[in-house]
Amino acid sequence: MSAVDTRRGQREGRPEKLVAILFIGAIGLAFLAGFVRVFVLNQDHLFAPTPEGMVLRFEVREVESPLDRITVRPSWTGEAAFTISLPATRSHAAEALRRTYPDGLEWTPAASEAGAGDSAVEPEPGPIRLWPERELVFDFDGDGVEDRVLTVPEVDYGWVKVASGADGSILYENYDPLYYESDERAFPLGDLDGDGYGELALVHPRMDRSKFDFLDPHAFAHAFMDVKSWVTVVSGSELAPR
Repeated sequence: MSAVDTRRGQREGRPEKLVAILFIGAIGLAFLAGFVRVFVLNQDHLFAPTPEGMVLRFEVREVESPLDRITVRPSWTGEAAFTISLPATRSHAAEALRRTYPDGLEWTPAASEAGAGDSAVEPEPGPIRLWPERELVFDFDGDGVEDRVLTVPEVDYGWVKVASGADGSILYENYDPLYYESDERAFPLGDLDGDGYGELALVHPRMDRSKFDFLDPHAFAHAFMDVKSWVTVVSGSELAPR
């Protein structure tokens, strides 16, 4: 084979090598894009939630089991305050966080209220419930008619919607990207500040899935980030027409 034939063969082989390099590069870029989308961008549940109409937001510890339920209830004595009850877990004792509305300061209730609050903190995880045992009603939009919170099974998992008691229209909705966590996350607080509009507590529970599910696409991020839960309070007055 002459030198001319050798050079011609090298030139003819270059396009094939270039195509192979471009093909491998494209696969690498597609893999990198998928990794970023799944393990980096798709991590909204790790950031502090900002539901529409939010007045207050509290960071609380993560839940450790689908049985762990964070609950919120208003003051039983009519004060502008509420109690966030955190369940007992393998790592933590049950505790109650008492806060005033709308400033979110620590609240020291009367003796009768304090005793009720202490007993309201569940010492053990409660039973699995597919939907609340009680009907969740309160006057959210201030029209004098009780509105109703729709949860599973009336709406899809992770959704909370408030339906008007007057005409059934949806007054408010909020979605939370739950996976293993409890779906019981809406707690009407009544009209805490006496302005005619109701307040609604929303629980945003989070579990560190890197501890038990390494195949979960979120486990990678959980292994390097501090997983927290949140409780937010939204008010119908924030959504009222101005």
